[in-house]
Amino acid sequence: ISVTNGTPEPDFYNWTGTWLIRNPYSDSELIPVQAWLTQTDQQVLGFFYDADQEPVLIEGSLSADGRILKGKFAQPWQNRATSVTWRMIANRNQFYSVTESGGLEFGSSCGGRNGQVFPEHCSMPSGD
Repeated sequence: ISVTNGTPEPDFYNWTGTWLIRNPYSDSELIPVQAWLTQTDQQVLGFFYDADQEPVLIEGSLSADGRILKGKFAQPWQNRATSVTWRMIANRNQFYSVTESGGLEFGSSCGGRNGQVFPEHCSMPSGD
């Protein structure tokens, strides 16, 4: 927590690190893959390797506090990307996908870092 004018403010969420994420190319299974993310200000860039060991690029923008990442992933040669919304959990070492249905679907992912496994729910509907 940082303090501005005597008022405590929560620290900004930071996405930089090595994550174990759910392979978003799966419709329903929780297949783990390693991903590397780097945050610069309100932008996040990263990548992971799919099941065929092909690189997949991740890019997105963060909400004001950094908790929500809205972005996309795609292989470098693809003409279209899959949109994603990820919300980091308060422990700052796990995240889940925000989906319309709240269930797993193509493009859904969740992850953990610093020894944390996937969160209890890999996908949730909008809202906290």
